[in-house]
Amino acid sequence: MDLARSVELWTPVAGRFSSFSATITNTSRVAAWLDIRFASAYTGQYGQLLTVRDGVIKQILQPGETRTWHGIADGGIPPGATAATITVIGAERAIPASY
Repeated sequence: MDLARSVELWTPVAGRFSSFSATITNTSRVAAWLDIRFASAYTGQYGQLLTVRDGVIKQILQPGETRTWHGIADGGIPPGATAATITVIGAERAIPASY
């Protein structure tokens, strides 16, 4: 898969809910990608994994395109979480708009 996450930011909202911002680049020259699936991982104070969730960014990323999404909601913050990351885990390959 030709998707690269280049920037991410976890923002706890009111100390209860998770929100992410993420910048993703489609490095493919020939394929668009849609329904970008991600995993969010929450860790505690000592780096222990607390929980992993998955979600979908329901957008299309054309070849060579870089986009930033803000406010990616991920539900409540697990008790004891001090850090969180998101990782692209999949997407659906599609014919690009310029084909």
